[in-house]
Amino acid sequence: LYDALILWVDCEASVLEKRLEVRAKKMVERGLLLELYTIFLRVDKELPQWRTEQKGIFQAIGLKEFDSLLCGLQERRVSMEDLRLGNIPEEYRSVFQEALEKLVRRTRRYSRTQRSYVRNRLRRHRVPLFRYEVEDREALVAACGAAVHVCQAHLAGECDIAQVDAGHFLAPLPPQPKLEVRECAL
Repeated sequence: LYDALILWVDCEASVLEKRLEVRAKKMVERGLLLELYTIFLRVDKELPQWRTEQKGIFQAIGLKEFDSLLCGLQERRVSMEDLRLGNIPEEYRSVFQEALEKLVRRTRRYSRTQRSYVRNRLRRHRVPLFRYEVEDREALVAACGAAVHVCQAHLAGECDIAQVDAGHFLAPLPPQPKLEVRECAL
């Protein structure tokens, strides 16, 4: 077993949701659709059952949400060059917007699941966990400094790691009680 330490950089849900929306739009600006289309065409050609059964890479965030758009683009034989230039046929613009909204919703849901896992499950493992709330770049720099201090203390073997940065330490949760299974006679 390794001597572990968890440093969690977090922020308020409302701030995170806005960041996720901005990030999704930036991903599209940087060529997400072209990347998804490239993957879609290759996998659809080599492993078409994956798309219909939602297996493998088609479970990844992005492909599932853009599936109907990608199918339409494939049927219209839209070229990679058109997508590289941002030329989406007019009849697919609303499908594109809908796919983008689905992507943002699914990313938010995934983010909530991750945050819940850290808060409720990871803390039960008795690994020291420090949560740093970061709303902006300045807070991130401060959190990094504090995190480095915690890591140095941890590596030096200081006996009560929780006291090194008590304001950010999250106490472990008690272990989950084991469920009893009883037979019921009817």
